[in-house]
Amino acid sequence: MSDANDIIETDVLVVGGGLHGTSSAFHLAKRGAKVIVLEADYVARHSSGVNAGGVRTLGRPLPEIPLALMSREIWHSMGDLLGEDTGFVPSG
Repeated sequence: MSDANDIIETDVLVVGGGLHGTSSAFHLAKRGAKVIVLEADYVARHSSGVNAGGVRTLGRPLPEIPLALMSREIWHSMGDLLGEDTGFVPSG
């Protein structure tokens, strides 16, 4: 943990550890950027971690279908991307 007087250098400062913030930080870091995420509480604990969304294509508005299909492909390979079990279980 840093002292309040310490200077911390970073390429990118991400404010908010929700879905978009952590995804942005992850992808920037994979490309070599030094990233710091500032989160007031716990990362992905609130709406990002417990939302009612899902990886689905049925019942979506038609304009969302292409994005849902791309997302589904990403979720199926998420374990390989992160190097660990994500708990994602396709069903249906």
